[in-house]
Amino acid sequence: MYLFRASARLGLAAGGGRRGERKFSEGAADSNFYFRTRLQDGSPIFTPPPRGAFTASQSRNSAGYNPGFQNWNLAVFKDFALTESQNIQFRAEMFNWINHPNWSGANTNPRSGTFGKVTGKSSDRNIQLSLRYSF
Repeated sequence: MYLFRASARLGLAAGGGRRGERKFSEGAADSNFYFRTRLQDGSPIFTPPPRGAFTASQSRNSAGYNPGFQNWNLAVFKDFALTESQNIQFRAEMFNWINHPNWSGANTNPRSGTFGKVTGKSSDRNIQLSLRYSF
């Protein structure tokens, strides 16, 4: 069984961004960005809009998408007959069996030290083994 979920749009405070290299970041100090926040000359891509440019009912622009979600599960069952009325069932269930990391959303707060970075991930692999005796 597998599950894929489309990603949500990034809601940024201002400007129109360019795509980064979509790398995972370990924090504010490293140089891995999910989307670019500065041009090559060092000037910011995202700047505050002029006062009064947007009303409270207008939505802010969307410059891209957050990472999507993937989950791959696998289950294997095998029955072993002991007698005519008794059997043992072996089960192996693996959740996220390919160990695909699912990243959290990119930070879209321009005042944050991790702006433009994805710093969280989830979905570790879990394996569950069991034996069932039936009579």
